[in-house]
Amino acid sequence: MRLTLEIPDTANVSQTDVQLLFAMKLFEAGKLPLGKAAEVAGFSYRAFL
Repeated sequence: MRLTLEIPDTANVSQTDVQLLFAMKLFEAGKLPLGKAAEVAGFSYRAFL
């Protein structure tokens, strides 16, 4: 799945920040296992821990 978001520049967040926050919330909600959440965030499994 590909998702496109338009976030105003005034939000002052980077794409990396958004990916990480999204992955963390999906993991917290039990929607993604840890390994997949790390992949969505663009981190290694170990770095995501």
